[in-house]
Formats: sequence, structure tokens, C-alpha cells
Amino acid sequence: MDLDLKERISQHFLVAEVVKTCSEDVDNTVINNARRLAETCLEPVRCRINRPLIVNSWYRSVKYNASVGGKRSSQHIRGEAVDIHLDADCWKIQLGELVPLFKHYADYDQLIVESSPTAHWLHVSHTERHENRHQYLRIKTH
Repeated sequence: MDLDLKERISQHFLVAEVVKTCSEDVDNTVINNARRLAETCLEPVRCRINRPLIVNSWYRSVKYNASVGGKRSSQHIRGEAVDIHLDADCWKIQLGELVPLFKHYADYDQLIVESSPTAHWLHVSHTERHENRHQYLRIKTH
């Protein structure tokens, strides 16, 4: 599939962000899922904080997902999940602001605070395959 990296999938998000870490095997379903995620979860929060949400990872091919240790059932494979960067120096403050906004304004499936010894990020997902569960989890990776 030919991708226009400058194409907007919503007011503040581009196809380039969807395929930031991987563009292998992208199809219209992935882009449509990413568009729904942006519109139902990211935009309501982005508009309220009035500053960018920085994407670490959005879409992942099956191969790329396996190479980074992702679960075989990862919503990233379908474009239904995005990892938002959290600054090392103020990630707890960012979470204190972002999590309540996602919980109140977004129709999310999962919000997962993930941390490793060197980084922190917020996983946000939305799906049309089943009713969104509104799960909030914290995971430490090693």
C-alpha cells in the first residue's frame, strides 16, 4: 500500500505517526483503526491539554511486534493501540494529568502505564471488535 505520510487521520495526527516504527504490511484496515483510535481517544485529550501527545509506537507488523517482545495478540498489530511518550523527568506529573482526561473523555479499551528502567509510556487502545473494557493497568518491564 502506498502511504501518504503527510495525510491526516485526525486533526492532530498523521499517517507518519501511525507508521513511525514500522510500515511493513500496512493496509486500509490498519489506517482506519488508527483513525478511530485518534478520533475517539487521542483527540479528546489532545484538545484539552493543548499540546502534542508524542507517539513512541503505534502500528507494528507481526514480525516487528515479535522482535520487540510484544504479545501475539497485541492491538498494535491492528493499529488499535498507541504508546505515548512520557518525559523521564516529569512522567508522574504527566500521568496525573493525562490518565483522568483519558478516563473521562476517551472511549478506550485499555490504558496501561508501562515502565522500564530507562523509559515510561502510556499505552492507549480502542477497538471496534468488542465493547471497550475501560481497563486501567500498570506494568513494569525489565
